[in-house]
Amino acid sequence: MLRGASAEKREEWGERLARFAKAKQTVAEFCLHEGVSQPSFYQWKKRLAATRADSRAKSAETPSGFQPVQIIAPAQSRRPETIIRWGQDLQIELGSDLAVVEVVVAQLLEAARGANVRGGETC
Repeated sequence: MLRGASAEKREEWGERLARFAKAKQTVAEFCLHEGVSQPSFYQWKKRLAATRADSRAKSAETPSGFQPVQIIAPAQSRRPETIIRWGQDLQIELGSDLAVVEVVVAQLLEAARGANVRGGETC
């Protein structure tokens, strides 16, 4: 749940963002027409996307045991890196190149699907 945001406000912005998805307008044009600021538009878009991602992550479970992956750019203030962990025993450090992270995750998911098809064999 979003701190300080009422259910009505979340619903209002959810509907507004759905209208934007159907509109053939720029964000600036849409916000002007709706009477809202562009920073508010982007803030609510980010908030509601994060809420949906959290809900999917909690409810989704694949046959391979993998959970959905959300790729987020690392914070500027610390050493950027991406780490993939399986339980407590396996860890892969990939650095900060998000394109590489996407490729590695896709390959891992493909390998996991292949293992399920072959009856659970591992490489």
